Amino acid sequence: MNHLPNFRISLVALLVAPIFLILTACDGDEGEGGKDLKNSLSDRNTHTLIFIDKSASVQVDEETAHQQESALLKLLHEAVQGKGDRLDGYHIHSNTGDQPFKKHVCQAFLPDTASMDHISKLQAKQTFQGALSNERQTLKKELTEVWKSSSEGRSVAQSTNIWPILEVMTRFFPDSSSGDKCQVVIFSDMIHADGKGTDLRKLKNREDAETAARNHAQQLRQSLKIDEQRLHNVAVHIGFPSGAMEASRNQLMKYYWEALFNEFGMGSPIYF
Repeated sequence: MNHLPNFRISLVALLVAPIFLILTACDGDEGEGGKDLKNSLSDRNTHTLIFIDKSASVQVDEETAHQQESALLKLLHEAVQGKGDRLDGYHIHSNTGDQPFKKHVCQAFLPDTASMDHISKLQAKQTFQGALSNERQTLKKELTEVWKSSSEGRSVAQSTNIWPILEVMTRFFPDSSSGDKCQVVIFSDMIHADGKGTDLRKLKNREDAETAARNHAQQLRQSLKIDEQRLHNVAVHIGFPSGAMEASRNQLMKYYWEALFNEFGMGSPIYF
């Protein structure tokens, strides 16, 4: 991918600024009936996986930062709402899935306020909001540090291994019968599927892309530990660098990834 040098910025510039906006905005008091007040006794949890591609082929420019900021605001605001919500982060590299760079379980708890008087109800909600605010501030700081180090330690490898994210999802997400919300957010050009030379820019047409995805899905069922019941209905969000999908041939990668994720019962990717 070719980008004008003047428009290149580090991945940390893309990610850190939206995170500060997200977590600061989330700290506000939305009032007694605000959507930020999660009753953790009855609401289902949200499980979010974040993957950041460290390969040298990924270049993030100013246009990408603007395109992705609004999507990040919504996705990460919804990720941490109350007790039990989980957010784990992994790098995509030659050993994708070996160690997470972040593991977080929300502890902020809002008890059942139905039987409380008005003053007690307000106090309970204020306590919850304060705990949630403190937790988000800590999370903001930790994620900022991780992303700074990730940007500085970008791999020199041009290709990385994306397929193992399916195995990470199997380990992380609960069974689909739980009813919890499960989502995966991927920051990658999505070009190199396996780190061994499978370059998806070489796809010839839509039929070629979808056939390759089905064949690869069969291979992955044999080579990876994948529980498809844990992948059903997982929402997929992919943040492409702005130049990654400009060429018509590269556009075929969308058909490939949609077909591959659909093979495992996941939702069609939402690109931002």
